[in-house]
Amino acid sequence: MSNRQGTKASNSVQITEDHLVVRPRGINAILSFRRELSFPLKHVRGATVDDGITDEGKGVRGPGLGLPNAWRGTFTHEGERTYWNLGRPERPLVIQLEEEQFSRLILGVADPEDLATAINRSCAQ
Repeated sequence: MSNRQGTKASNSVQITEDHLVVRPRGINAILSFRRELSFPLKHVRGATVDDGITDEGKGVRGPGLGLPNAWRGTFTHEGERTYWNLGRPERPLVIQLEEEQFSRLILGVADPEDLATAINRSCAQ
């Protein structure tokens, strides 16, 4: 089991034997309309860090919060539902999912590169 948290990260992420669990931290749970998201590892395709994703179109928000430097909640763009919980200057961790209500999670976390590596290792097993 792996648990990654940072003092200022928008989310904590836990990798269990068979699930990826995301918990928005503090006020972010209210602003993103989610207390916890849990996905079977077999539905996780992989994870990367993508600094340019914040400059791309996010689509229609709902429910959630969209400000110039903070994105929280569900956004739908070209038929794809994405869960965002990220604020600048956090580096975006992008998690690709399949067979889930969201096709991607875009998260602010502590140590995004290390967490992407851990997620990719876990979903490859």
